[in-house]
Amino acid sequence: MKIPKQNKEWNEDEWPKFILATQSPRPIVVHLHRPRFAGKVHHAEDGSIGIEPNFIDDPELDAIDVARLMRETGDWYRELTNFMQQ
Repeated sequence: MKIPKQNKEWNEDEWPKFILATQSPRPIVVHLHRPRFAGKVHHAEDGSIGIEPNFIDDPELDAIDVARLMRETGDWYRELTNFMQQ
């Protein structure tokens, strides 16, 4: 089966920035914009949230930018879970 070319092109305008996968032992946040990654969500005893990313693309980011992206991801996850609990 040949996949049409338009089905291979990635347009970030057509996809949300984040989605949540919940059918695993721990929640996973998927970042659909570049750099794309699936991140395992870790809940600490102090209530903080950590994201352990597994990059799909080469992130081409330095450590500061990766940390910023993980904070943004954690903030998105926290807002989503707060909304879902209302």
